[in-house]
Amino acid sequence: MLVTQNCASTNEEKGVDQKPPSSQELAKSKKITEVASLVLSKIENVYSQINDIELDFEQTIVQELFDKKTLTKGKIYTLRPGKLFWHTQEPSSKEEKLIISGEEQWLFQPGEKIVYYSRLTPDHFLSKVTLLFLRKTEKTQDYFKVQFLGDDNRLALYPKKEIPNIHRIELLYDKNTYLLTDLNIIYAAEKRTYIKFKNLKTNQDLWQRHQKEPLDVQISKPDFRFIVPQGTRVNILSSK
Repeated sequence: MLVTQNCASTNEEKGVDQKPPSSQELAKSKKITEVASLVLSKIENVYSQINDIELDFEQTIVQELFDKKTLTKGKIYTLRPGKLFWHTQEPSSKEEKLIISGEEQWLFQPGEKIVYYSRLTPDHFLSKVTLLFLRKTEKTQDYFKVQFLGDDNRLALYPKKEIPNIHRIELLYDKNTYLLTDLNIIYAAEKRTYIKFKNLKTNQDLWQRHQKEPLDVQISKPDFRFIVPQGTRVNILSSK
């Protein structure tokens, strides 16, 4: 972005005219946006047929300002409607359990013996980024503008309403199945999160499986709510 701005400034100083886009260019841009919107609709349609998901993930967080890169691995479970269990397992020093049940979420850090609890509002970032996996009644395009980004299997989602610190979300998908292979979060600051999905399994009737044997000992059978272990401090966060 800085490079583009600098080039524009240089051209202005040299007196180079900035030509507005032609009608053909505008029509082409509109067509590309329409195709991107159609692709996102196909992705949403595929996920609307999926009642539950189990997969492995690899997450890389890059903090460019500090030249720091953090790699974690684990499992993700989603169950419609509104249930998610994101278990960061490796390395063990960074183990975390994120549990969402309806409008409630818990982030448990076993090593620190602390759990952060908050309620999810419709404007919360997690509410929007998990739309594909947890809810069927709302559409991603209600909250994001969609465009292709570089490759034709990469969609960029730009928030229609500002989300603090978030610039865009990138969805990489398989062009045959329209299932997601990667999800990237690009922050306004010099930070990026890259999440790669592997070993996807769908529609395994995870809810019934959970009733027989919980997906995790800290998740209750009846309502998928977090069970606070003895000796764990609970930090209640504001939902604003």
